[in-house]
Amino acid sequence: MAQPLLVLKCNEQTQKLLGLYIDNTLSWKPHIDSVCAKMSSRYSSKKIKPYLTLEMRKLFYNGYIACLADYACINWSHAAKSELARLKKLQKRACTYILNKKVKTSTELTNAHKELNLLSFYNRVRHFTSIMVFKALHNLTPPYIYDLISPSLNDNYSLRSYSKGNLK
Repeated sequence: MAQPLLVLKCNEQTQKLLGLYIDNTLSWKPHIDSVCAKMSSRYSSKKIKPYLTLEMRKLFYNGYIACLADYACINWSHAAKSELARLKKLQKRACTYILNKKVKTSTELTNAHKELNLLSFYNRVRHFTSIMVFKALHNLTPPYIYDLISPSLNDNYSLRSYSKGNLK
């Protein structure tokens, strides 16, 4: 039986709650360390790669790798940019794995990502946030989530943001 790449021990500073590693400073570093380790181990398996078509490798990425970064990303997506940059780099490396290309520059990494027509990590976070807001506005979420969203309102002035139905 294979040993996990990253064994994160929970202590007074870090706790695991519903699959998220939360530390006492809410830096999200332990959680991102865990996600990066899992992502790296999942797409480094080169034994099955020759037997998969491009379409199968894309399905493998979406179903087995991208889901790790997607889980609860609305909560931890505001971590330090240096931590999130590690995820972005891993996502781009996974794109080169899917395309079966060797890259030398960051421009080639970006081109591989665009060639597959995949959303970047930041755009995936926006996508999931938009879904959550839509569900909250249509009463498809619990009340405590709906209560977090309120219309832009100013009692003193009639503002465009209120007439357009913008949210705060």
